[in-house]
Amino acid sequence: MMKKIIPLFTTLLLLGWSMNAWSFACKTATGATIPIGGGSANVYVNLTPAVNVGQNLVVDLSTQIFCHNDYPETITDYVTLQRGSAYGGVLSSFSGTVKYNGTSYPFPTTTETARVIYDSRTDKPWPAVLYLTPVSTAGGVAHHRRIVNRGADPASDQQLQ
Repeated sequence: MMKKIIPLFTTLLLLGWSMNAWSFACKTATGATIPIGGGSANVYVNLTPAVNVGQNLVVDLSTQIFCHNDYPETITDYVTLQRGSAYGGVLSSFSGTVKYNGTSYPFPTTTETARVIYDSRTDKPWPAVLYLTPVSTAGGVAHHRRIVNRGADPASDQQLQ
């Protein structure tokens, strides 16, 4: 009898721990969903710069990502950005900060952020704003360079020596 109770208790305990991962879901402004249990979705944002002093580009994700808790009566979801969260793809050539729920953190993150609580079935904006600063010339940042060949200078129409 005891051998059957221990596996049942262990299964119920693991089920309880796993339920937190199963209660949180999100969607994007374009309708793509990230269901309970996880997944991914592309988020498309307009990169027309909104420039602030000391910052280069502002991307407000709270207008693009919305999340909720499917089981608020029994589970409270605590959502953080983990230490080491970083830009990917084209944005990997940027550094900067992320303002998460009103508090600024270096990005990529060096610590876990404070948590945001999702305790309602109603979609709530994900409170994240990225402040992007280019760290290299990659990612579409162009530098102009003038090359003059030996020979005639087109500006003065004279021979270079």
